[in-house]
Amino acid sequence: MRVFNKRNTDKFGKLNDDVPWDNGYMHDDAELAYQSFIALFISVFNKCFPLVNMLSKKEKSFSKPWFTPGLHKSALKQHRMYRKFMTNPSPLNATNYKNNETNIII
Repeated sequence: MRVFNKRNTDKFGKLNDDVPWDNGYMHDDAELAYQSFIALFISVFNKCFPLVNMLSKKEKSFSKPWFTPGLHKSALKQHRMYRKFMTNPSPLNATNYKNNETNIII
């Protein structure tokens, strides 16, 4: 994920002003000129907007120190039962979900 904030955008504008764009026009071949331009542009872009690893909400909630693997497994089981109950609200699924909901948590 890339962060496009004011600071990075300003940095991008300043670095673009300092790039020697004339080098792209020195080529007689259009393909070489395009490749030169793209290489310059991408290098400035990657400097200003680097890829950043960010955790999603789901990953953040599972990265809590108190959220043990057992709790994670129980939460997944409860979610599967809830999804099954909501997609097919039969009396059997309802009783399974409601009876086991408290057993999973305990």
